[in-house]
Amino acid sequence: MGLFYFGFSVLLLLRPLESGVAAPANVGMRGLIGLILAVIFVPVPLPFVASGLPSLDWLSQNVQTLFLLLAALFGADLYFVVLMHQMTGLPPTNMAREQTSLSMNCHPKQLLDELDRTLQDTWVERSPNRRYAKTVPLIDSGADTFAAELVEESQPMSGTGQNRVEPGAAFVMPRYRFIAWLDVVGVALIALGVAWLLVFGAKLRPEVGDVHLFSLLTLGLAMLVVGHYCLRAGHVLWGRFDFVSRLVWVEM
Repeated sequence: MGLFYFGFSVLLLLRPLESGVAAPANVGMRGLIGLILAVIFVPVPLPFVASGLPSLDWLSQNVQTLFLLLAALFGADLYFVVLMHQMTGLPPTNMAREQTSLSMNCHPKQLLDELDRTLQDTWVERSPNRRYAKTVPLIDSGADTFAAELVEESQPMSGTGQNRVEPGAAFVMPRYRFIAWLDVVGVALIALGVAWLLVFGAKLRPEVGDVHLFSLLTLGLAMLVVGHYCLRAGHVLWGRFDFVSRLVWVEM
């Protein structure tokens, strides 16, 4: 029974965790109902067919399954706590409006060219702005009114106050505190998995054939996968930062 639940846990937990934090995991209502029914009813006929199966007492996975479920649950819960602390409010937006009257004796296209040169002087890091709309006036040979429009956005740059974070200071900063603890949990699980694998390798004697040691092997590999998931999730969140840009809308 423990072996069944261990395999079931590996199929549901370790495979999605190993696929990465950005991998799709669509279960849906039907899938959830199917999982619940499988957990409840599939183990029921196992005792009836167990008499015809070879003895697997040496591969009891009850403790390993419990430890795997608790470690995966704690790692996933901590990851969602980190996400909740990353959900900040809307950034403050500054808006200014300016209306100007010009008196020029030139073609409207020259006015747009001069506006382009003015905006070019404000490029961030000499990178061209993102242009979303530009309406060029259609002028015939006679005198008439015209209309033009221009919408541009400066290149996004990192916001203020996002300097390098030292490892010791990360544990006291609200935004990075739980990311640091997620990395600590990942390192601890990996160290635990390596320790169990070392114990397995030290006690393994091929001439003796102690098959009970394989429980250490399965538990160690499971802890390595969960720890690797925690570190990769933390790596994704450490690389997140806010962007700041300026949007220019000109109507003529």
